[in-house]
Order: sequence, then C-alpha cells, then structure tokens
Amino acid sequence: MRPHSAVHRFQRTYTTSGTVEDKGKTHTTRVRFAPSPTGYLHLGGLRTALYNYLLARQDGGKCILRIEDTDQTRYVPGAAESLTRALEWAGVKFDEGPGIGGPHEPYHQSERLDLYKKHADILIEHEHAYRCFCSPERLSLVRLEAQKTGRTASYDRKCAMLTKQESQERADSGEQFVVRMKVPEGKTIIQDEVHGKVEFSNKEVDDSVLMKSDGYPTYHLANVVDDHAMGITHVIRGQEWLPSAPKHVILYRMFGWEVPKFAHVPLLLNPDRSKLSKRTGDVNVEDYRDKGYFPEAVANFVALLGWHPGSTDEIFDMDGLTKAQSNAVVLREKLDWINKMHLLRRAETQQGLLEMAAMLRPKIEADLSLNPKELSNDYIARVIETLKERIKNIYDVPSLCGYYFQTPSYSSEESVAYRSKVGDETLRTVLPTALAMFKANSGELSKEDAKQALKAIADEHKLKLPVVMNALRYTVSGVKVGAGVPETLATLDGPQVQVKFVTRQRQYAIPETAIQTPARLRRYGLSQIINLVLQNEGEKQRPFDFLIDGEFLRTSLAEYLEEKNMSTENLLTIEYVESMLPPTPLSSYEHDDWVSAVQAHHPGGFLTGSYDNFVRLWNKQAECTQVLSGHSGAIKAVQWLTSDGDSGTLLSGALDRSILAWEYNHTDNSHSILYECRGHTAGVESISLNATGDRFASGSADSMIKIWTTTVPRVSDHIEEVTESRKKRKTVKDERILKAPILTLAAHTGPVSAVVFSTTSADTLYSGGWDHSVRVWDVENHVNVTTKNCEKVVHALDYSQHSGLLASGHADPIVRLWDPRAEESSVVKQTLSGHQNWVTSVSWSPSSSYMLASGSYDGLIKVWDIRAKGALYTLSHGKGSKKVFSIDWSNDILLSGGEDNQMKIHKVQDMSDRDEA
Repeated sequence: MRPHSAVHRFQRTYTTSGTVEDKGKTHTTRVRFAPSPTGYLHLGGLRTALYNYLLARQDGGKCILRIEDTDQTRYVPGAAESLTRALEWAGVKFDEGPGIGGPHEPYHQSERLDLYKKHADILIEHEHAYRCFCSPERLSLVRLEAQKTGRTASYDRKCAMLTKQESQERADSGEQFVVRMKVPEGKTIIQDEVHGKVEFSNKEVDDSVLMKSDGYPTYHLANVVDDHAMGITHVIRGQEWLPSAPKHVILYRMFGWEVPKFAHVPLLLNPDRSKLSKRTGDVNVEDYRDKGYFPEAVANFVALLGWHPGSTDEIFDMDGLTKAQSNAVVLREKLDWINKMHLLRRAETQQGLLEMAAMLRPKIEADLSLNPKELSNDYIARVIETLKERIKNIYDVPSLCGYYFQTPSYSSEESVAYRSKVGDETLRTVLPTALAMFKANSGELSKEDAKQALKAIADEHKLKLPVVMNALRYTVSGVKVGAGVPETLATLDGPQVQVKFVTRQRQYAIPETAIQTPARLRRYGLSQIINLVLQNEGEKQRPFDFLIDGEFLRTSLAEYLEEKNMSTENLLTIEYVESMLPPTPLSSYEHDDWVSAVQAHHPGGFLTGSYDNFVRLWNKQAECTQVLSGHSGAIKAVQWLTSDGDSGTLLSGALDRSILAWEYNHTDNSHSILYECRGHTAGVESISLNATGDRFASGSADSMIKIWTTTVPRVSDHIEEVTESRKKRKTVKDERILKAPILTLAAHTGPVSAVVFSTTSADTLYSGGWDHSVRVWDVENHVNVTTKNCEKVVHALDYSQHSGLLASGHADPIVRLWDPRAEESSVVKQTLSGHQNWVTSVSWSPSSSYMLASGSYDGLIKVWDIRAKGALYTLSHGKGSKKVFSIDWSNDILLSGGEDNQMKIHKVQDMSDRDEA
C-alpha cells in the first residue's frame, strides 16, 4: 500500500466533525503531544504536534501537552521549557498541560509515579507481568548468546518461571528487580490509519521492562496508562514507534481498556532520501526562528510534509491549516518560498509591517552594531515594504541592504568595481546634487517625486537617466543590486541636519560648504562621507573623529541634538581629525625585580630604575648597555640631564634617601657617580628637571621638597670592575662628593609623591602628595602660590607644554586635569575615569595638547584624548593584572614599567598634526 494513499486515508478519516463513533459509543476527540525533555524541539516533533493540534481543532476536540520525563538518564534541564516556548512560537496552542491545568493533572510523568506502580502491581497480580531479578551481567550474556545463534536478542524469561511466592520473598528481602510484561502467544493486529492493517507475531515481541529498579516506568507502561487515564482517542506519532505499537496494544488488552486509534506518520527525509539529522542542516525549530522565518511559515511548511491540502493553495495560516494532507521530504527551498508568501501577506497591512519591523529590529541592532535610539519601527516597516518583492526572509535585510541603516562600505570589492563602472567624473558631476537631495528625503519624498528629481538631474547635466541612476545608486548604497533608485530615495530615513565639516589637517580638507547629512549617522558614517568627498578608496580610506564645540562626538547626530536640546534645523560646524590608531607593542625589556621608574630620551635610548637597586641604560634593540650600581635601596625616580647618544649625565633617586648624579660613556662602557645629594630623611619619590636644566627638584616621603643645582664638581672617581650574573656591572669606591640642597620647600603634611617643573617657566614647580593636595610653587621666591585640594591621595603629576594643563593621578582612582593658572583652590577642569586601582603615573603626549596616558595598579595603561568621555585605548602591561608603577611618553614611544619585572614599549601614532592649524 502506497504511503501517499495511506496518508490520504488518514486525512479522510479525520477531516470530519467533532466526535468519533466506535462500536456504538461516541467520544470527543482527545489527542496529545508528549515530548521527552531530552533536547530541543525538532521539525519532526513540531510536525507531530501540529497533526495532533490540527486534528483536535478540525474535530472540535481537545489537544493535551504531556511531558514524558521518566528517563532521568537523558533528562536535560531547561529542555521542557524550551520545547514549550518553541511550540508556543509556532502557534500550537494546548487545551490542557503544564502551566495550563486541566482535569488530569499533573501533566509531568515524573509526578505520576504512584499511578504507574499501582498499574504495574495490577499486571503482576493478574500474571500479565513479572518481577525480573537478573543482573546486568546476566542480561548481557543472554544477548550475546542470542546473537551467536542468530536469534533476536530478547529476554529468555528465566524470572517468569518463579512462583508468586518466590518472587514476593525475593522482593521483600530487598533484592533489586524490574517489572517485565508477559507477552502472550499468538499475534497482534494493528489497524493503523496511515499504514493500514499491520500484523505482528508475538514471538517477535520482547518481554519489555515496564518498571525500572529506580521506581520509574518505561515509556511503554507510562504512555499507555496516561493515554487511558486522560481519555486519549487518537495516538498520532512518528513512524519509528510502529514496532512498539504491538506492546502497547497488548497492554491495553491486559488492562481491559479500549485501544485508541493509531496513526504512525512517516519520517522526515532530506532530498537525497537520507534521514533528517543535525549534520545535514537545521533540524531544531529554534534554528528557523533564529534565522528570521515566520512562525506561521514554519508551521505551514511542516504541516505540508505529508499532509496534502486538497487544493492548489498551499499557503495557510493556523486557522486555514485546521480546515485542510504527501511526501515527507524536507525541501528548504519550499520553506523559503512559503516564508516569502507569508511575508507578502503580512505586508498587506500596516499592522503586519510594524510586527515584522519589531521582529527585525534586534537583528539590525546586533548585525550592524546600531544604537536602538537610532531606529524606529515605522522606518524599518518602510524599508521592508520597499524590499518585500526582493527578499524571502526579513533577516536578509541587514546583510543585503544595510545601507538603509548606515553609510555604505564603499571599500568592499563589489563597491569598488561598481564605482569603476560608474566613473569618477560622473560622480564628481552628480555627487553635489545627490548630497543636496538628501534634504528632500525626510520621509515626504514619494516614488514619483524621486523619479522627477532624477530626471531633472539628468537634464541639468545632459546625462542619460540610467547614468544618473547608477551614480545615485552608488552614492546611497554602494552596491549595484537593490530596490529601484526612486523607491530607495523615497525610503531612506529622513531626519537631516546641515553640517559644515572643517579640519586643521590640510591634507584632509574638503570644501567648507554645508552638506545635508542623515541625523542617524555616527562616527563611521560621517567618516565615510569625508572619504567619499575626498575620493579615498581602499587603503586610502581614513577613519576620523569628530568634534562639536571641542567635544568628541560619541553618539549619532540625532542623539547629540536631543542631548543639547537642538533641532535638525541648526547648522552644525563639525571639526574632524584623523583617528588615532591603536598603539602596537614593540618589545619587552627584562629586569631582575620590579621596574619602578622609566624615562625615554631620543638620542640615548631608555632609562629604567628597579627594586633591585640598579639603574639601567638600554638601547632600542632591547640591549642593556650599562648597569649603574650605587644605591642601597629601590630606585623610585630617574631623570636624564644631558645626552648626546654615546655619553651623558643622569639622576636617580631611591628609597635609601639619596639622589645620585651619574655620567656614562658607551664608547668605553664606563660610568661614574658625579655627586650624591643628601638632605632627605626618607625615601626619594620623584625628581624633575627645570626648563633651563640648571636646577632640579625632589619630592620625598619626609613631606619635603628640595631644590638642587645640577653643577657638576670636577673630581676623579676610581672605577673597579666586578662580574655579576647575567650583566656586566661596575661599582665605584665610596668616595663621593656630597651635595646639599639650595632650598627646602615645606608645606605638605604628608609624603610628596610627585614633583614636576613647568616646561615654560624655570621657576614654576608643581607638587602632589598624600595630604590630598596639589601645590603650585614660585621657586625663585620660595612661595607656595596656590594649594589645590583633592579628595584623595595624589600619586602622579605631569605638565603639558602645549595646553598648560596639569594632570594628576589619584588613589580614588581618577585622573584629574587642572588649570594651574586658576586661582581657585579646588577647581578641577576635568576628570577621567576608568581605572580600577591607584593611578600611579601620568604622562602627556609630547606632540599633542589633548593626548594623555595613565598607568595604574590595575595593570592597565590608558590612552586618552581629553576631549572624549572615555579612554581611546586600554593597554595591558602584562599577564595577571600586574601593577604599573611608571610610564613615559616620548615622541612615538610609550614606555611602562611594572610589577612583572618588565619595561614594555608601545608604538604610538604621531599626533602632532591633529591640533596644529
């Protein structure tokens, strides 16, 4: 008998009205869908659920959801909830079940164990079942023996030979057992509504386990007991259950119950007739939901897998499917076609368009990284309406037509080829008019208006209309294929704002004329406009940052206008600057202990101080050229004095309370101590050289600031060579020239963490300390000019020669910016937040008024443009959040030293032309 005819018989049998007559009895149709919570709902499961649901609706009956969770070894937490959500999404509605209620609660089989035990006992009592005490090892031997002799692997009924008394006594003694059904002799005939009359010899039916030793029933007992208890009249399930059907019929007869109608529907197959599986494509219903298919399309598609509607119309909603059943091959092309038909049906009403827009919106936000505030359902609905004839799935929109929501990517291979076809000369001719046309696209431009405007442009420039069409299509989409140009122009989102783009970087300047710009654009979209006007393509394209009134734009234009209480009628003057590229790591310089001080100097390489009490000089090949040994405590500060590359002088301050002045010569690998500065009574924390190089200041944990001259006494030092592990080091005999300070500045009431001279005034000094203050000093007159109070300990200071601002790093952990010229005692110009631990070092860019770096105990280095609200880049100094103690920014090099015994070097983009006119 052909399955096609059998399925049609099933259709004819059940497309009747609300009751089924059987042997003079009338029953209300009751069907059930009974999934096991062992995974997600797959297409076959959804089809079975739909057949049950549709039969109940066709007949005016009831459809019950029952969770068959008795197999605890395969139970997946959350699977039942996932199954329920998927069924609800597909439109399958149940009359009874978990969370719904009904007269046969509970609807989880794991909550009905007493009922199954009761019925297992009844079967034992009437000798339709027996206890089996066989061990797993014996059962394995039985199976192996059967296989050797070519017999079906079935139980040999050893325990069926036990008397009732023997069985009861062994059970009472605590011996574990299972309950097996006792299959009678003869044959079992099933009248299946799909396969017709199917006959089974009971010799081929095993004495299957009904109750396991853990007290849980198997599927065979539980589903029969529940189907009877819940009044199920029709059992519709997959064809894979047909071999188990005789067991179930036998159980019904053992209990003396009426057997329900059975319909075992064919399996779902791939086009090559192989079994549908996860390896061959999407099987789970949620996969289709997540790919943007409509629930009614998936339900329609699945219902038609083996259900012929009896008409030429194959597009149904759930109501239509209940009134209307082929081949069970899954053709996804058919699903795409059905989904498109449902898309067109939904698009017939504004409500349908808005519902699709709500479905599509999260996908657009995720795929295109858009802020939700930039999108409206009304606009998305307009886009769908424009594209409805060109797409099969609304989720195609972001990938195929993302230009409706953000500026096109003109650098793609497709876009570059299209531009070549359009021609740069045509673009130069048409582009100004195209940009001006954006003003009209405020949602009020009809398709007909757009056609007329395009024709006018063609006439004005004496061009053929298709030429203008291609130029405008490239301008608005960057791609050759899409909706018609008039439709696209009529759809493109409307709020526009006049923008005048200006820059101080002459190489990127464009004409300073107002351009109508979509208000939804952000930094990327605005950068694309600049690159488009500059005709930058491919590697020539540059990312830009945009400033309005000196503040970086970090939102869309629309959000900025809303935040500032401005309308789209305002003319915005926006400055653009080339974006800073991310710093790139260059090399690491290994030390024997914590690196607590670093400084770069272009001719002489790099200078470091460490907790191993040594000062080191390095070249740019990461080679240590000199190790200076003279301190008896950890080095906290290093400072170049002079350097010509091969020789020079420097300072180092340490926790041994001393400052040493050194001279070195790389030619003969020599160095010596010029003099030792004594005067502090606690460790030296910071050193700073003044602008003229004749004085330096030191800050100490003794709360004092001392001023020293850099004059070098002319003395001869005796040098002795010593060999140590890993490095060639030189020491000096303890015959040092001692130097005293020329001035002591006392005002701080706690350790002085940082001192820094102004780079524009040799006598202006700034200091910060543990007394929560930043102080401004007139060194010449020995005066504390201003004291600026802080909320937390000051750990670091640096002065910007370009902006005149003072940056301070604190324990709270915030970077604060001060204008030291202000007379107020507690005015902070700006704060920069983002670190999670003490900010221990700050360093201004030597080439920019706005670029600043900070290092912290959180193990991070942050690079800031102070016009932005957050850090531009965050760099990790090392693994495991190792503390950063010191940083220094010199030209295009950013140094950092920390707890990981390393000095790290990052390459930083030269920003000198970002703020220069």
